[in-house]
Amino acid sequence: MNFLKFCLFSILLYFITHVNGSYIIPSELIGDIDNRAGAATFSRGNTVYTYGGATYKEEFSNIFSSISLVNDEGKQNMLYEIVYQQTPGPLCARSTTVYLPESDSVLLFIGRYPDNQKNDTLKVFKYKFNEPGRFWDEIILANNSVIPSTRRDYTATLATNGKIYLYGGIEYATNDKLNQLLVFDPLTNQLSDITKSHQSTLNSHTATALPNGLIVFVTGSTSVSTRSILSALPSEEAIVYDTINDAFTIQKIGGISFPGRTSSSAILAPDQKTIVLFGGLQGYDMAKESVCNDLLFLDTSTWTWSASPSRGFPPAPRNQASIGYLNSNNLVIAYGQSITTLRNDINILQFNGQSMTTLTWLREFQAITSSQLTGARPSNSLGAGSISGIVIGSIVVCIILIAFIWKTRRYTRSFLVNAYYNIIWTPRLGEPVWVEGCRLVFRFFILLLLLFFFSYTLWEVLNSSIATITISSSESTIQTPDIRICFDGWTNSSETSANNRPHLICSTDEGYDCMEFITPLNMTLHQPAFSDRLGEVDCFLYAAPKWFGLTDKTGGYGNGTTLIISLYGNNTVTGAIHTTFYPPGMDPNVVYYNITTTDIRQLLTPSQIDSWIVADLDDRYAVNVYSISPKTVVTLGYQIQDHQYLTNSGWNTIGFLPIYNHTPELTTNFRPGVVSSFIQSRGSYHLSNLKVFPNNYATVTLLEERRSTILSVLGSLGGVISLAVAFQMWLFGFRPNSPWGIIQRWSIGPIRRSFEHNLVSRFDSRHTSIPLVDSVYHPKGAFDSDSSQYLNEAKLNFERSSEEEEMIDQRQRLLRVEERMQLTETLLNAYYVNSEIFQKLSESIKQRKLGDSDDTLAVNESEQNLIHERL
Repeated sequence: MNFLKFCLFSILLYFITHVNGSYIIPSELIGDIDNRAGAATFSRGNTVYTYGGATYKEEFSNIFSSISLVNDEGKQNMLYEIVYQQTPGPLCARSTTVYLPESDSVLLFIGRYPDNQKNDTLKVFKYKFNEPGRFWDEIILANNSVIPSTRRDYTATLATNGKIYLYGGIEYATNDKLNQLLVFDPLTNQLSDITKSHQSTLNSHTATALPNGLIVFVTGSTSVSTRSILSALPSEEAIVYDTINDAFTIQKIGGISFPGRTSSSAILAPDQKTIVLFGGLQGYDMAKESVCNDLLFLDTSTWTWSASPSRGFPPAPRNQASIGYLNSNNLVIAYGQSITTLRNDINILQFNGQSMTTLTWLREFQAITSSQLTGARPSNSLGAGSISGIVIGSIVVCIILIAFIWKTRRYTRSFLVNAYYNIIWTPRLGEPVWVEGCRLVFRFFILLLLLFFFSYTLWEVLNSSIATITISSSESTIQTPDIRICFDGWTNSSETSANNRPHLICSTDEGYDCMEFITPLNMTLHQPAFSDRLGEVDCFLYAAPKWFGLTDKTGGYGNGTTLIISLYGNNTVTGAIHTTFYPPGMDPNVVYYNITTTDIRQLLTPSQIDSWIVADLDDRYAVNVYSISPKTVVTLGYQIQDHQYLTNSGWNTIGFLPIYNHTPELTTNFRPGVVSSFIQSRGSYHLSNLKVFPNNYATVTLLEERRSTILSVLGSLGGVISLAVAFQMWLFGFRPNSPWGIIQRWSIGPIRRSFEHNLVSRFDSRHTSIPLVDSVYHPKGAFDSDSSQYLNEAKLNFERSSEEEEMIDQRQRLLRVEERMQLTETLLNAYYVNSEIFQKLSESIKQRKLGDSDDTLAVNESEQNLIHERL
């Protein structure tokens, strides 16, 4: 037994120590990452850095962030960090960066930036990672440098000679397309113009430096002059600049062909000869623009385009995305723009080998093993260690099973014999064998039907549908929903007069002032984005405590029946007012902005709040969201519901005391208004009115119930079993059941001995034979022998006295009574009475008598031995 325990422990230890580590991209990061596009991107070690870019809040930013993988208890986790800046860097978008590994610093070549003037020049900043005071220091160009104008959509590429080449772009002041080629020496800060004659303009392109001194420009917009019409650089061509020979060439490209595109992302593969191209924008007509998310490979040794199949879900289509390596096997693609939508998701492309084969897209919630991180080919098959463990475990289980059967062979044989004669084959006296055979076949058929029915009901329980029951009860007071009101397009700066700033007044139709429940939201913490992007956004939140509600009584009783919110601001502004309604307890604004006007406990989880932030920044939150046009009166009816969702707990499959997740929900009916002069008559700053009231003064509960549970299935199964038993009784008659249950029948040890002792002590006081078990008369036919003897004596001695004849008659009657009693017991035992308890009593008495006789024999033997010793 100790050996078996050791084997089991060894197998368990083997499986525990051979679990591969894994990592996932945590979704909780999403709420902390700004939606960005056009961010300058570079890689430093195994970290991808991004700077600047356009966000929903601003067209320019100075966000400096990093993405990396870190080890956490054997797992690789995604780490998003804000990089330290002693002083904030310059605001910019569509800029470009170059990392200098020798000095551990990065150069930032500015693209778009705010307050650009006509005569502004190109600005260059430097950030040093190895200095204590990390800040962006503007570089002063050397005295004999050219001073280029400000530009956007150009590229800056570090070549093998240590110099940085700037090519193309669009000039800010004139919007001219540029064909200028500049070279910057980071050692001397010298900027020189090396533009060639008859050189084509190029912007929104990609530039990749090769180890042989070539810089390859692909995709983008090109033209023959600064004022001519732009056209896409075809995929069949690449502009190649040789930094060694200072010459441009047009390189023809074969392989697959695709439409020209702009604002793609490119990076050199680990094999140092393949250019990886992702995404981009196709088309120049706004109505025909399309965004790409394909992954293409340009082999510069053969100058051919190719596309490799990949597994998983690729990133959403986008342009202006950030791209970089997290390590030798993982490429990250993040941020970007999809037409008008800015993105903040992070996507990882996992690959094997320097040629980037076996491509797998990994996104949030998807785990990958550490073996895949080191470059091993992922496989769904079991490894050799797992197969060995399964084989060893199977052998050990077989050995344990054989040993158990051998150890309990006597009990097993006894159990099988009893099961056969007491359960399977139990013919009754007086019935032909074929009746019991038919009953056995019938029972087997019914057993199959029950197994089929049980399997079906079990499947029904596991795949049970859920029904929702609506329960409504009348109430005189109904809570009000939380309301977020956002003014889109109005200015809230201190230079604007108080009347022209967005503000509101809250009251009820009974005159109750509810301004104490309204809080201006801090837009520096979180500012929702709307697709119309009319201008500055300012929001207010109405969140009432639990005690406040609207009543169905009027005439001074209660708070009122309708909530009236009057909206004010500059009526000359072309803007929109966006309202969002939340059920009490499910308002993420209360948690995120730390609102104290309500005492209702919020039931939102951190992941739900993160999802709300993502949707709010991408204008993808459409539940109970309505827009109000200025100079209108709108009304909204609502109904708050307590939706009791069944949790995923296995307990709920039982059907007894189910576990519910109480979630408040809100249904609304919105009626937009039309432009009305009534609003203008209320004041020149009065924009709109919002009226809110309950649809019904009732509490509504939506209760979920499983259509099939274990209890309901057991009830159905019990009904089927009852029908089967009744049908069997109708066909084959009634058979009595035993008065004993499982405890009396299958108990062991002291419990079993206590049952036997009580049977003997209670029912063997007269030491008589046991009914239904022992025969009434002598088992060897005593009645027959005695009666014949008496009859012979009667014949021989026919002359007897009357007393003797009377005695003989009584003895004959007594024997006949015994015969009739035996016949009665036999019939009762066969058809009416279950004799199990009688048999158990008989066995107990026999065992006790056997024990007494053994003791008597032992005493006699000891006495004889003592006599022999004395002799």
